Amino acid sequence: MHVTNMLEWAGRRHADRVAFTFGSVERTYAELNERATRFANGLIDLGVKKGDRVAILVGNQIEYPEVEWAVAKLGGCRTPLLITSSAEDITEILEFSDATAIVASAECSETLETAVRNLPRSIHSVLIADRVVGDHVAYEDLVTAGSTSPPAVDVTADDLYALRFTGGTTGKPKGVLMSHRTMSTVISNMLLNWPVDGDDVLCHFHPLSHAAGMIMYPWHIRGAKQIIVPAFNFDPRSLLEMIQAERATTMFMVPTVLNILLDADILDEYDTSSLRTIIYGAAPPPLERIRQALAALGPVLIQLYGTSEAPNILTTLLKEEHVYEGDELPKRLRSAGRVGLGVEVKVVRDDGTECDVGEAGEVVSRGDHTMIGYWKNEELTNERVKNGWVYTRDIGAFDEEGYLYILDRKDDMIISGGFNIWPAEVEDAVYSHSDVQEAAAFGVPDDKWGEAVVVAIYLRLGADLSEEEVRQYLRGRLAPHKVPKAIWLCDEPIPKSPVGKPLRRKVREQFEALNRATKRPTDGTTS
Repeated sequence: MHVTNMLEWAGRRHADRVAFTFGSVERTYAELNERATRFANGLIDLGVKKGDRVAILVGNQIEYPEVEWAVAKLGGCRTPLLITSSAEDITEILEFSDATAIVASAECSETLETAVRNLPRSIHSVLIADRVVGDHVAYEDLVTAGSTSPPAVDVTADDLYALRFTGGTTGKPKGVLMSHRTMSTVISNMLLNWPVDGDDVLCHFHPLSHAAGMIMYPWHIRGAKQIIVPAFNFDPRSLLEMIQAERATTMFMVPTVLNILLDADILDEYDTSSLRTIIYGAAPPPLERIRQALAALGPVLIQLYGTSEAPNILTTLLKEEHVYEGDELPKRLRSAGRVGLGVEVKVVRDDGTECDVGEAGEVVSRGDHTMIGYWKNEELTNERVKNGWVYTRDIGAFDEEGYLYILDRKDDMIISGGFNIWPAEVEDAVYSHSDVQEAAAFGVPDDKWGEAVVVAIYLRLGADLSEEEVRQYLRGRLAPHKVPKAIWLCDEPIPKSPVGKPLRRKVREQFEALNRATKRPTDGTTS
């Protein structure tokens, strides 16, 4: 089984159904399949070959799935990029990946021009635009001229499917390699573990070029309708209007967006009764947010957990596992759920032995859903893949019922006064205060403690909270050595990744820059 089999099967099986809409434009399954085939042949006519890396600098628009699936059909290796990437970053990735072609949206034309000009070699450049100038090739010209016959390429399960660059929250991007076997396994396991229905109307408002775009596939296989809306300009009212008008049933939502939707306080103005499923992931929301979401939207939440190296399906907290009675939230709502069908997950010590129930260790996973390795980085691959197990760098623990609790990133652990402190534990305590909108905890060098715990806090609109009030509040909720030595009340929201994860490294850099500028200490007097 490989991805091309799946896509072509769906194109035949659901030929006359609407596959995607974008504004007033829609594509049926048959139309999408044909256009992807034509574009695949158009790229082949340009000189793109099986195994070539094809960069995709395309925003949320109707052409996105066509481009991604065309690359799969010709046996190419898709390399998705965020449209907010700088020209310098694009040039670096094009060079590092040895990409032979790039496909870009009209909105990225200037960035594309600069990136390609700075590349020390030639590359095929395709632009999705009404008017194309210079050396770029017009997307629609390739689609129109391309053959409708399936590309004469023998694609196998072990061929490269994707090269996805991810910096996570820890630094320089790494190239994660996935085969067709990897992706088809991920798709199959999503179909097995999630409530995917052909009658669903799935809404996409996160970047399709990021991990959220993987969610397109299982619903496409089932024959669902998918609505694409522009990313990076999220507006709660527009989203609710779309849900009401389109009778949307399903969406993926990072906790940051869920927070914005709940805080807008306009849910009761719209009919959201069509919503059956909200999949959330990337970062666990505070328990109070889960309570608010369930009260406002009903039992529609599903949590997923995965990593770029082992995507999406490691554990799932199902809808029925979100349901509870009484006022006290069950412990399992703090978890990432239980291990999904088709994958292996365990928690191990530093020596590789498996942890006992309740014992914290590194989360590892094994199966056909995991990455092949890192692009041009054998040393890191050997460090992260051991005896077939992919080491996630996430610290977690299983409870006696099989629920996995993600405690934090191994790289983010703070060692203060000889104690191991997980930033997420500090953040959870801070988030329990009703005046807190966002928080990020991290460690900074300290002569006395080795590292000092610092927490950056962004307050809700209109809230008035002092450092000392925060500190007194936390003293009743954290062990003394975990109470932050410094509290930074920020004027702006916490920097986040495209999927809503707080970028602790970035916050720490900002904090240290501020302290250098003001020469303020980290002994509890910083604000």
